[in-house]
Amino acid sequence: MVNYAVSATRVIPPPATKAQAWSAIKRIARNPVGVGGITENTILSENEDGTELVRKFVRMGKEETQTVTLFTPTWYKAKWHDSGSEVTVILSSDKEGVNYVTFTFHWIRPDVEAGSEQDKQMAVQYEGMVNSAVDNAIKIVDDIKV
Repeated sequence: MVNYAVSATRVIPPPATKAQAWSAIKRIARNPVGVGGITENTILSENEDGTELVRKFVRMGKEETQTVTLFTPTWYKAKWHDSGSEVTVILSSDKEGVNYVTFTFHWIRPDVEAGSEQDKQMAVQYEGMVNSAVDNAIKIVDDIKV
């Protein structure tokens, strides 16, 4: 079994704000179709204040279920029901007011042997995936900024 933890951070390009980035994250939490190869999405349940939902989606022909938790206005967490793998998205700012978005993925792979060739390939693949995810998020925020 191997655990992969990878992260990537990017500047949120001005004039986009953290509030606009958070709005995009909330929208994608509810409807991720078109992101990361997701073609279908259904909200199975949601708490009263909308801060936690369970969604079922289809990615590359495979059905997946996640619990998504939104900690307004800076932290998104999604956890896969089948594997326990997680993704977090955190919005932050530095003391100069520059805004950032950080994606962190934690994949749990009981089917991969530590140190194997597959392990090495998966590490490279997951590093590419986290960078692609954060770059796509920046594009989405950039596309919706006012």
